[in-house]
Amino acid sequence: MGFDCCDTRGPKTRTIMVNGKQIGIQDLDRILFEVENSGVHSDEQIKIELLKKVKEKNYVSPAMQQNYALALFEEYERLRRNIGYGGRAACDLSIK
Repeated sequence: MGFDCCDTRGPKTRTIMVNGKQIGIQDLDRILFEVENSGVHSDEQIKIELLKKVKEKNYVSPAMQQNYALALFEEYERLRRNIGYGGRAACDLSIK
């Protein structure tokens, strides 16, 4: 699945593991991109931003918020390591 931040075909759903279960997150790639380019640097603030943005389009049970925050941060870090994005122009990012 590719991601182009300028793709106008609408949000896509991608799954990640949350507390041992596959969970679909709508617009996850766009959320990861936005948080990476938001200027937030501390791990805790990144987790807060990721969770806040995910909750805008996805239901997250209050009891599972810490689990989601951790899973989202792990995905964020995994993608950062694998593709090394950061500081790129908005339409210069492609996640495969």
